[in-house]
This record gives sequence, C-alpha cells and structure tokens, in this order.
Amino acid sequence: MTLFRCALLLLAVVAALGTTGESQAIAWVIAAATATSLVQSVLFHRRLSQLIHPEWDDGSQEPNSTDRFDRLSRSIQTIRGKLKRRVERLAAERDRLGVLLEGMAEGVISLDALGKINASNHAGRALFETNGDGSGLSLIEVLRVPELHETAQRALRGQAGETEFESTDGRNLLARIHPLKQGGAVVVILDLTEVRRLERVRKDFVANVEHELRTPVAVIQSSSEVLVTHGSLSGKALELAEAIHRHAERLGLLITSLLELSRLESGKHEIELVPTNLHAVIERSLLLCRDQIDAKGVMLHNTCDPSLKIVSDDQALEQILVNLIDNALKYGGQSIWIGTQSRGQNIELSIEDDGQGIEARHHARLFERFYRVDSGRHRKRGGSGLGLAIVKHLCQAMKGTIRYEERQPHGSRFVLALKPAKQEEKSSVLGP
Repeated sequence: MTLFRCALLLLAVVAALGTTGESQAIAWVIAAATATSLVQSVLFHRRLSQLIHPEWDDGSQEPNSTDRFDRLSRSIQTIRGKLKRRVERLAAERDRLGVLLEGMAEGVISLDALGKINASNHAGRALFETNGDGSGLSLIEVLRVPELHETAQRALRGQAGETEFESTDGRNLLARIHPLKQGGAVVVILDLTEVRRLERVRKDFVANVEHELRTPVAVIQSSSEVLVTHGSLSGKALELAEAIHRHAERLGLLITSLLELSRLESGKHEIELVPTNLHAVIERSLLLCRDQIDAKGVMLHNTCDPSLKIVSDDQALEQILVNLIDNALKYGGQSIWIGTQSRGQNIELSIEDDGQGIEARHHARLFERFYRVDSGRHRKRGGSGLGLAIVKHLCQAMKGTIRYEERQPHGSRFVLALKPAKQEEKSSVLGP
C-alpha cells in the first residue's frame, strides 16, 4: 500500500510538471492529497511500533511485520491479564462490602440521582412497608414518612441531614442521609428504641429519687443549722455539726439543680419570651453575685448598651448569667468582661475571664451533666457539675445557643446568642 501511494505521488508530480492550466492544478491537488496520506501512514506505523516496543523510537532497527504483530499480541495479552486481575479485586471488594452491609444492624438504603432506590441491605428492607427490595421505588413509597422524604430530597440537592421518626410497629428510628458526589444519596437508619426507653427510665428514676430526697435533706439542713447557730456545742462536736450542715447545703443544691434539669429536659419548664432589657438583667445578676465579687476582689467590665433589648425570659436569662458569672469567679482570674456584639441576625452576649482557661480536649463535653474538667478542683470549690448543662437547656428553651471559646492570651469566653427584640414581639412557649 505504501509503494502504491509513492507511485501515485510520483505520477501526480510528473503530470503536474508536464501540463498546464486546469489539468496542472488537478495534478497538484492529487499530489498533495497523496503526500498527506503517505505521511499519515508513516506516522501511524511509527507510533504503533512505539506502543508495541518503545525502544524502537531510537530508529536503530525496525522489526519485520511478523515480530511486530507478535509483540502487539503479547502486549494485548499483558493488558488483558492486568484488567482481569483488577476486575477480580473489584469483585472481591464488592463481595466484602456486601457481606458487611448485610451484617449491619443499621438499615442502609441507596438512592440514585432521581431519588429511586437502587440498593438496600437486609435491615433496610425489613423496614419497608411494601414487599420486595424496593428497587425503582421512591423512599416515600416504601417508608411513608413525609419528613424523611423531605430530608432525602434536600440530600439529593447536596444538603446532608437527619430526622427522627416512629415506625408503624412503634419503634423510634433515626435516619441520617448523606449526598453522594456522583449524584444520589445514602440513607442510614438507626434503631433508637432502647436508647429512648433507657432515657425515660433514667429521667423517671432521677425525678422520683430527687423528690424522695428533698424532704429528708431539708430536715438535715434545718436541724444542723440550729445546732451550729443556736446550740451549745463546742470543740469537736461543733466542728462535726458544721460539716453536716455544709454538706447538707451542698446536697440540697445538687437536688435543686437536678430537679431544674429534669424539668428542662422533660419540657415542663415554662418559658415566656418577651422583649427584655439586657443591661438591666446583667445588673441584677451582678448584684446577686456581689458578695463573691467583693470577696475575690475581681474587676468587672460591663460594656453592654443600656438600651439594647433581646427576646428572652427574664428569670431564665438571669439564671444563665448568674451561673456563668459564678463559673468565672470560681475558675477565672482577676477580671471579668461582659459585652455584646451583633452577628448576623443574633445578638451575642459574651462573659470572659482571664483565668487559666480550659484544655481543648474538654471543649466538646463542657455542657454535659456531671462532666468535670478537674473533679478535685470542683469538689474544693463546691461545683455540682450541672451548672453548664442547665445553662445549655435554658438557652435552647429561649431559642438561643451557647458556645465556649478560648480567650487570648489566656482565659475562657462563653458566648450566648439570642434574637434581638422587635417592639411588638411577645410570645409564650414551653421549653423543649
């Protein structure tokens, strides 16, 4: 074929040189087309040779056609072997993943880009309200839960989310839905029935024990106070009576805190959200803490705008501030700063101190009940371990948030975010 193209090119050039006019132009066109085809054929042949055996690129010696196709065949066989091994590895990974999914206690459901089910494990299929594996059906068709369907639709648009719902057989289920980069989403459903039951048992137990303890502790408190202040005790007997009274007071405070936390968690704590003068509540809170402030000689800096109003409950906000100020007095340094700033649609109230601060490993658990950064230090200073948990629940009841931040160069900062008040705004709600 190459020899034919060369002969055709030679004839076209001779014809072009031996003719004139239109025939010459046609001959030159044929010559150019033939030359282009010849060059492409040579380049293709050379590239094929390089793919089969790269060392031919130096042009030292070109093998004959038999060797060339021999090497091409071996290269194809090598590529085939590599592809086969890769497919086998992928199949093994798929089998392992399938076994893991089928063995999971959590239900897993895969959705395609259109929201249709394309895969599910055994636990996921057991939740379906229809027969079969649900392939090709939407989530709302197999699990008739509107909020779950809405969360799935948001996930298909790229927004992960979760929702808790109750199944037809009375189980408490939590669905977490995550979007996939290539389109679609994965739904993971956890059974929280036992967790919720244990939570109810714990809350009922705590509430019953607290009510049963309140009366005897009150008797111990009052009796020990009489012995200490009006009795004729002295020496070791007086010292023991003072110890009884001190620990009875501590136990009474703990019971009161537990009852408050139980009411907040059960939604029995009534919250009235009204426009509130923030500066006035801060001043009342500082007045309640005045004795401790004077005793420690702490410098206070209150920069809150006297005219600033937020949406809150007076008593709840006062309780939050007293807890945070008391916390700063116990574990802070020589100064406390109280200030506000506007961020987005919220007013942020911050309480800062220049104490030692809190190590980063404790930050995520600061608002857990009974969690102590340093249990020995808390015992010496009389902390119950419930103050920050109560603060968190009161903030949530007022539709706000609370967070902890490190203060530079040292110290702690608690930031409370609440909504600014509008003149006509007033509502009464129950806490969560």
